[in-house]
Amino acid sequence: MKVFVLALLVAAICVTIDSAPAAATIELAKYDNFNIDEILDNQRILKNYIKCMLDKGPCTPEGKDFRRFLPETLEDSCRGCSASQRQRMRQITTHLRNKRPDDWTLLLAKYDPQGKYKVEFDKFVNSTD
Repeated sequence: MKVFVLALLVAAICVTIDSAPAAATIELAKYDNFNIDEILDNQRILKNYIKCMLDKGPCTPEGKDFRRFLPETLEDSCRGCSASQRQRMRQITTHLRNKRPDDWTLLLAKYDPQGKYKVEFDKFVNSTD
């Protein structure tokens, strides 16, 4: 009986941990209404964000947040992200791949140098969930 109760407790903890929002999601929720088009449409601003992400230039407070959580987002393919965060991540990634492929390559080299997360992240970006 003790083993059964222990097994139920472990299962409940696993479900709770697995269903809890990632720390990045909670902290980045303040950006759910962030106008990403404004950045993507302005090459000067976008270039500054990219420099920030690559540790090659100064960062705005938002840029610091994005830079801090990008590795987790790549690792888990935005699994803990809200729907709006997933949509924005897909939009940003698609834009960088298509319009700034050299910058996208540099970002991947910095945040996923072994390419461990690329395949799963590409599946996420190409999905429509």
